[in-house]
Amino acid sequence: MTRCRAKSAVVSAGVATDPLASSQAAAAEIATFWLSGGGANLAAATPPYFDGELAAVYSAASTHWSGAVLPR
Repeated sequence: MTRCRAKSAVVSAGVATDPLASSQAAAAEIATFWLSGGGANLAAATPPYFDGELAAVYSAASTHWSGAVLPR
């Protein structure tokens, strides 16, 4: 799988975003990789700078996680 980054970031409401895929087909390929095997690749992923402070944030947030990507 090739990870493609779009050539330019978009700034909206003061927040810069940098798309991970340059097309819908590339996004589908990336999603297929992360979600294959029941999400095993996603579950095994670790942020590159996972330190004790970040672990505490994840732990505290885990009790409030609804399973939804967007608020209900």
